[in-house]
Amino acid sequence: MKLLFAAILAAVATVAPTGAAVQNHIRGRVPKNNRASRRLTHCPAHDVLACQDVNDQGIVATCGGMEKVAAPVSVVWDREQSCDMIVFAEKLDFTIPAGGVNVDATLPGQYQAELGISGADTVFDADSHVAVPSGLEVAEGTVVNSYLVHADPPLGPIGQVEVVNYQGSVTFEEEIVGVIILRGSLYATDDMLGATGTTYEDITNAPGNIRRGFEGYGEPVLGLDTVTFDTNTVTLDLYAFAPYDQVRVLTHAKS
Repeated sequence: MKLLFAAILAAVATVAPTGAAVQNHIRGRVPKNNRASRRLTHCPAHDVLACQDVNDQGIVATCGGMEKVAAPVSVVWDREQSCDMIVFAEKLDFTIPAGGVNVDATLPGQYQAELGISGADTVFDADSHVAVPSGLEVAEGTVVNSYLVHADPPLGPIGQVEVVNYQGSVTFEEEIVGVIILRGSLYATDDMLGATGTTYEDITNAPGNIRRGFEGYGEPVLGLDTVTFDTNTVTLDLYAFAPYDQVRVLTHAKS
């Protein structure tokens, strides 16, 4: 697992767009005064090859800056601040109802995103930068486990945006069937897939339509949020700043 994780992180470091057009697009969308106010936080770097056996609720192990926890009372802004990502089981052995559920990626690969106007965000293949078709779904009747990864950076000094580069992975017992990384997709699936007893951000009350999901080419900070997944392992390289980043993962339930 350690060798696989090292290879994935090495690949992640090479996927950021380097073409002049993309770089100009990035620079043109981030005002200088905004860039200057953002810096990596004091959070210590993690040993990304350090793994912990979990073997609980369908999670086999976590590596790097990832910690498995029980479902918290709340994952709204500033309620679970940490230098680590947390992952928790939301629903286990859940049958997808009629109509299925939309997800942002279903095939193993490496993905990033671009923020659009009014939440019209797009997922891209991180290698080819080709847009992933929208409307992907996990079909009705599929029995799944749902998990949420939550990365909420600590607050920095007044006027200073703290940015945490979270790197870590989580390995599941069962095959991954879908990953959700866009803010709109997260909001749309909270009621169906969220943990009972956990409070999630209310989109109608969220200041500035809180960007829970990936920031992308239009909103770079110090790097691009990237998710890589294979059959049963999700690896994340996130640059999270206010408010937070989240990723929802669906796996088959244990038969």
